[in-house]
Amino acid sequence: AQVVVDGKVHDFDCWAVQRTCRGLCVLLCGCLQDPLDSMGANVSHNECPRSVFSRVLPTGGGQLLCDACGGLDPATASNIPIVTEPESIVTLDPEVQLTVHGFAVSRELSACSWSTKYVLGKEIGTGQTAVVFEAFAVAEERGASPARRSTATAETQAGTLNSRRVAVKKYNSCVTPTFQNELRAFHRVGVHPHILRLLESFEGNGVEQDVMVIEFCEGGDLYDFYARNRGNGMGERFVSLLLRQLLRALQHLVRRDVEHRDVKPENLLLCEVEGQEVPHLKLADFGWAAVVGANGRPGIPPDGVGSLWYAPPELNPPLPDLDTISAGPMGQSDAWSAGIIAYMLLVGHNPFNLAKHVQDEGERKVAVMRCAALGYINTTPQSWKGLSGDARSFVSGLVQPVPSARLSASEALGHPFVNSESAQMCLPLASWHVRCDIWADLDQFQHLCWLSIARAVSEPELLQGPIGNMLRDEGRGDSTSYLEQLAAELAAAANPSWFQQQTAWTGILQLGFRYLDVDMDGHLSPSDLAAHVVDGDVSAVWIERWREDGVLSGALTFRNFQSALWSSVVRRHATYGAAVVVPSAFQPDWSEDGNDEAGRLNSIELGCLRFLDEASTLETH
Repeated sequence: AQVVVDGKVHDFDCWAVQRTCRGLCVLLCGCLQDPLDSMGANVSHNECPRSVFSRVLPTGGGQLLCDACGGLDPATASNIPIVTEPESIVTLDPEVQLTVHGFAVSRELSACSWSTKYVLGKEIGTGQTAVVFEAFAVAEERGASPARRSTATAETQAGTLNSRRVAVKKYNSCVTPTFQNELRAFHRVGVHPHILRLLESFEGNGVEQDVMVIEFCEGGDLYDFYARNRGNGMGERFVSLLLRQLLRALQHLVRRDVEHRDVKPENLLLCEVEGQEVPHLKLADFGWAAVVGANGRPGIPPDGVGSLWYAPPELNPPLPDLDTISAGPMGQSDAWSAGIIAYMLLVGHNPFNLAKHVQDEGERKVAVMRCAALGYINTTPQSWKGLSGDARSFVSGLVQPVPSARLSASEALGHPFVNSESAQMCLPLASWHVRCDIWADLDQFQHLCWLSIARAVSEPELLQGPIGNMLRDEGRGDSTSYLEQLAAELAAAANPSWFQQQTAWTGILQLGFRYLDVDMDGHLSPSDLAAHVVDGDVSAVWIERWREDGVLSGALTFRNFQSALWSSVVRRHATYGAAVVVPSAFQPDWSEDGNDEAGRLNSIELGCLRFLDEASTLETH
């Protein structure tokens, strides 16, 4: 389709638009929600009688023209088929199914020490059970001993601007229940764009402290952000965009049978992204999380769970003169906390702030729990009265004492307060069918490599670049499908600069390799690869195809792993005609044996040689 704005014609990729709009309006004739807003044009809206989702049709500020039907006439366009995208863009051979959740992210310190891979910087947070530090990934020199690698300092790593920055969470002791519970929750939750990413974990094994390596969020937490506003309420649109991110995270937790039980501003980390008006939000700290297991849902301790000012009545200790409130459906306690946070951001203080006037700490605690049990929120401030009806309805629907009467995260996402904003128009780098072709061109080992990279990378590291447009499309289903789609997105958008030495991507590549290297011996053996594959013994085929001559006939090295990723980039550029210069800092390993049944390696190798020739030509000139 084409968009005409101020006399200029803009080509529109209908497949891409359909995907980024998350199916709001998918008719090819141009029934798209706010496509002109992203181009700086002001548009008015009328109801579109043909839209299967009863959304809106832009008029006034511009005109949508369809190549197929020639205009917007519903009668003329009624025969245009509806475009529907498959639930997953990942298609694997039926005999080989990669196990996304099989990536080994937990190590025992007896086998591998975190201090050989990361160096600590400044302290950035502390809690009852752990301290969090800023940290930097240590470059893994080929042949360097662990002792030599561990001599790096935070200062030298920070001085290397391209070193990957992470956060290291050191628990106060070893084999702590909180560490075990948080690790179990992280493994169950998997990967989601609005949940803090676990990168690695190291269990003390009775000797050293337990350690988690998590992604770094440079924007601080939501409480600090709120405190800088000095008690003033924030704009409704801004708050709704923040809450939408939180609710998507809570919705995902419910799908994964996890309840956070300590949702509060201090556990909501922010990533400032250039060009994005609202910070990217991440839910963190799963120490209190309830993970449904074989024995069902964990119970609530007698002393309660969570933080006083944000905990729902069912997670608080029972009050003697009030009826006990039983736990409701999974996720409802987190929904309550989201409502409290929404009130606080909109009004400028906690809804139970009148309890702060009670001097005795014990009596103040009881007063807060009584307000929660009775659903008494402070509705007297002028800032509350000045809110829109949708905002007040949203908060009231979440802050309900009886869990079954509360809005769930999914229901709250459909509330007008957070659903009134149009979907953000973000055109991907490649249309859906092209991404499918790119992913289908890769072999299964390359699929596995890109899945490990998707597991190792953090969204904030991508949001600064053009691929961030894809990641802002948040409606991606459960953790597995999100990770698979992210892997395909990365394979379609990979840039040769990712493979240069002395870049943060080096740390990502190394971590992705460690996910696959289950026994941590530095090589991918058949047993390592078998841990990530279901219904198919293909490890020997992969090793024979990708191994480097003269090196370990029965295993793959990190350079083989790197070459498999690089080959996919070269092949994509060769197939789709994108001009690219191979960085001289990266020397790929190419197998010369020509043993490839489908001629895949031959094509990749020819493509690589062609780009190497282009690089040499450019250097000569």
